[in-house]
Amino acid sequence: MLMKRTENSLLSKWWLAVDKTVLFTVLALSVFGVFMVWDTSTYLAKRLGYGEFFYVKKMLLYVPIGLSMFWISSCIRTRWIRSGALLAFPFLTIAMVATVFFAETKGARRWIAISGGFKIQPSELMKPVFAIVVAMILARIKDLHKNYKSNVNATSKDEDDFGNETRESKIDIPTKKSCFCIWKSARERNYILLLLGIFAMFAGILLGIQKDFGMTLTYGIIFASEVFVAGLSWFWISVLCGMSVLGLFMVLKFVPHVVTRLQTFGDDGAYQLSKSLNAIRESNIFFGGHGNNLKTLIPDVHTDFIFAGIVEELSPVVAALIISVFFVFISHILNVVKEKKNCFVVCSVVGITSYIAFQILVNIASTLGFIPTKGMTLPFISYGGSSFISSCIAVGIILSLLQEQNLRR
Repeated sequence: MLMKRTENSLLSKWWLAVDKTVLFTVLALSVFGVFMVWDTSTYLAKRLGYGEFFYVKKMLLYVPIGLSMFWISSCIRTRWIRSGALLAFPFLTIAMVATVFFAETKGARRWIAISGGFKIQPSELMKPVFAIVVAMILARIKDLHKNYKSNVNATSKDEDDFGNETRESKIDIPTKKSCFCIWKSARERNYILLLLGIFAMFAGILLGIQKDFGMTLTYGIIFASEVFVAGLSWFWISVLCGMSVLGLFMVLKFVPHVVTRLQTFGDDGAYQLSKSLNAIRESNIFFGGHGNNLKTLIPDVHTDFIFAGIVEELSPVVAALIISVFFVFISHILNVVKEKKNCFVVCSVVGITSYIAFQILVNIASTLGFIPTKGMTLPFISYGGSSFISSCIAVGIILSLLQEQNLRR
């Protein structure tokens, strides 16, 4: 696609500024994902009486919506990303709580049913919003911390009623010597407590209402990665580690299905995992292994176990190529963002990239039997409207924040 640099249309500016590696990776993975959903879901759709192309038709509806949101989110200005996140934050939070009033799907209440048999998962759509909001708070904390350091030795002049200077006095700023604090000012304290409160609130919603341990871990990865790259003190990193240990203890104590999965991990009773591993073991390295016919044995092969479907239908070589594409995709984004100086940009991009990488790792590792099975989709490839659209919005935000020639700001 050739465009002159003198053109002033929105499309031409976007094309010249956009990161082509990220763009073409998303497009290639999306096309590949549609193919894999079509290839792995036809038997299940017929068995359920939906029609052979039920799932792929729905996926073909999700893809243009997701890619449209991808383009829109990659075009908008940074200040609109902030404003949009703040606007979406309360609505999606309410929606996450409201899932308790809808019917269960596979034993969990995580979706909101809409007309036409479609469902949305608010916690999926909240992930990029959560990353942006956390980054905004961290950037504000960093600014307050920098202002404190620059003003510690600042002085002010007292004036009489006629405006004449009478004496010089120190600005009253607490220091470590005069006040042992874990924050430098009341405003910094309030933002830190707000940050911890938001994370605790989402952990409570995800564990208490939705019983979704995997999504709780995902939000924890976003939070931890952003706190780390923001450079907060080791005290707060220690607090975060302590909260994580306490949270894990509470999960083991009060969320029985997580304990059950851990206890049964590796047992032959894990039907889907055992079939997945058999198919992977018996697949020819170049030609796959169609003998097991996973799509007739595993109900979730088009979602959680799609990586096993790739191995069987296309070969381990193709599966390794997909892993390589994901690795290049993640490493490229991190290599670009490390050159940025803006705390909000760095935290946002690292937070979003971290949860995408975590989701890829968990999906593949659980399919290969390295960790207990957990219902996480493979980004851009697995079937799932909320997951696909959320991933598109997230990467679109990354593109917007990483623009080299950002004439819109």
